[in-house]
Amino acid sequence: MTFSEQEGLRLSLIKFVDLDELVDKIKDYDESLLEYYRTNSVSFSGGITVNFESDEKELCFKHLAGRIYKTRNAIVHRKESEKTKYTPFRDDQKLVKEVPLIRFVAEQIIFSTSQLA
Repeated sequence: MTFSEQEGLRLSLIKFVDLDELVDKIKDYDESLLEYYRTNSVSFSGGITVNFESDEKELCFKHLAGRIYKTRNAIVHRKESEKTKYTPFRDDQKLVKEVPLIRFVAEQIIFSTSQLA
């Protein structure tokens, strides 16, 4: 049996992330980021655009999973032979725009799966 990590991420996002809440968090942090995610891919990772205002929620989750997964891999699996890799200092400005997205997604998943002791 083969398991796709990106598909697992997509399914986790569907189960634990409320897109409306995520959009609100992004707007509160920096409203211009919504337009940025809609119109800009992640140059160092090949992460695709995400339109949070689309009516197609399934497609939004698919694109969000792809963007996060590819960005993570470009940072963690920096192989010299790979075209998509994060290069410190050169790619910092692009990464800075991805951090709030990943942070707010992670926070929602943590809050959704946590229990009070």
